[in-house]
Amino acid sequence: VPVSEGVLSCDEVKVPFILGVFRPVIYVPSSMTGETLDLVIRHETAHLQRHDHLWKPLGFLLLAVYWFNSLCWIAYILLCRDIEMACDEAVVRHMDLSSRKGYSAALVSCSTERKFGACPVAFGEVSVKQRVLSVLNYRKPGFWISLACVAVIGFTVVCFMTTPAKDPMDDTLSTNPTELPTEGDAITRLCREAFEAYVGDDIYHIQVDTK
Repeated sequence: VPVSEGVLSCDEVKVPFILGVFRPVIYVPSSMTGETLDLVIRHETAHLQRHDHLWKPLGFLLLAVYWFNSLCWIAYILLCRDIEMACDEAVVRHMDLSSRKGYSAALVSCSTERKFGACPVAFGEVSVKQRVLSVLNYRKPGFWISLACVAVIGFTVVCFMTTPAKDPMDDTLSTNPTELPTEGDAITRLCREAFEAYVGDDIYHIQVDTK
């Protein structure tokens, strides 16, 4: 049954979720009404604005390809948690404590048995306890904290985008790979430098020419 534009209610739906790629639709339980329904729709709308209905399937696809890498499993689990907590923050950003308590109650009422979250994006499926604590203790980050985070990210990006200066010896070796210095050449060069430092460069060349 249509609730509003892009929102449908269904008797068989137990937890609100988003389904669809090009024309995503929000599905909610038919028993959900009032303030809880409004909060859920705002949360799911935040998902759509952030394109989470595309990022989460993409993350699951990468996990399916690199299933043997344990870091990919950890990254996907953290992705599912972070996209939910980011949308929670988007909804409660301008709420007072009383409104945040109502949002937390909506989270608890929509919580479901925890299982491996693949698709789609569901409202009460991931880290409900942690999300409730985060909502109730939400503090808007200060200006200086945000500025420091931006500075750290910018410094990290610059470090990864720069490359160290090339050693001239590397160019020589890459140009003439067959002309590698031997151990004898290295010893001769060291002896020459030591002799020049002791008796002077002119005397060394005179002695070499007279041989």
